[in-house]
This record gives sequence, structure tokens and C-alpha cells, in this order.
Amino acid sequence: MHDLAAIIATQVSREPVFRTVPPGEKASAFSFDRHYAMSNAHAKELGFSFSHTTDWLPGAVAEALAIEPSPTA
Repeated sequence: MHDLAAIIATQVSREPVFRTVPPGEKASAFSFDRHYAMSNAHAKELGFSFSHTTDWLPGAVAEALAIEPSPTA
């Protein structure tokens, strides 16, 4: 999550902000208290080819920023 936030923050020229949310309070969908690993082995077996997030995410963020005005602007 930190790497994802860092890529987005770089594209919008801001620093990412992380906070700890006490139990029971509203939190982001990306908020969790432990590491969740997922296996993509089955998808690979079926022939799906995975790329690295760093290969496409900066472009996707730049495209989104070009289409949608920044919420802080």
C-alpha cells in the first residue's frame, strides 16, 4: 500500500498521508491491520501475463488527472 501511495503521490506532487484508525471508526477500503498475500498462480497457469504496477500506474494516474480535475484544486 505504501508503494502504491508513493506512486500516486509522485504524480500529484504531494506527500502521502497515512493514519491509524481506531477500531470501530470509518476507514478506507485500503485500511487493514495485517498483510494479505494473494496467489496469482492459477491465473498464470491459465496463461494470464502479469505486469508490474510501476509499468502502468503512473500513466493511469496521469491520464486520470488529465480527465478529472483535482479535488484539491
